[in-house]
Amino acid sequence: MKYSEIEMAIANLFGTRQYAIIPNLSYGIIGDREADLTLIKLSGYCIEVEIKVSKSDFKADFKKRHRKKDYNETFFRELYYAVPKDMEEFVMESLPSHAGLICFCESEYGVRASFVKQPEVNKKAFKLTADQYQKLFRLASMRIWNLKQKCNYLERNIQKFVSEVMP
Repeated sequence: MKYSEIEMAIANLFGTRQYAIIPNLSYGIIGDREADLTLIKLSGYCIEVEIKVSKSDFKADFKKRHRKKDYNETFFRELYYAVPKDMEEFVMESLPSHAGLICFCESEYGVRASFVKQPEVNKKAFKLTADQYQKLFRLASMRIWNLKQKCNYLERNIQKFVSEVMP
């Protein structure tokens, strides 16, 4: 399963019409942090989803500087870890008490994700400022257009390849 398929499964789980979802956010807007998926709520708060594909990947997350700081010093209202279904038991043993858990697995219909544990709500989280909203949505817009450009490039090259192979 591809990382992008995992991201899509999680985005679909939350609902792409309910949240603005930005992958791989480390734009400086969130300080020294990075988030695999950032979901922006209409309320001005955000949800962080950290995708971990292996036990070592999960363990390594706790060595990051921002994980050692007070959980409340953020605009993330909720934190989820998303892991393969076969890691669920391992992760539950060391999951921070405030974190939620999402498990994903491959099915005949593609990658599927489901909620396993809901997170505690960080009541001390900050709301996004108007400036932060603007920066996040600008970033999201740039990523959409870069993705469209890549898709168009791939589509042209696939068509060219097919026309060369199947005259």
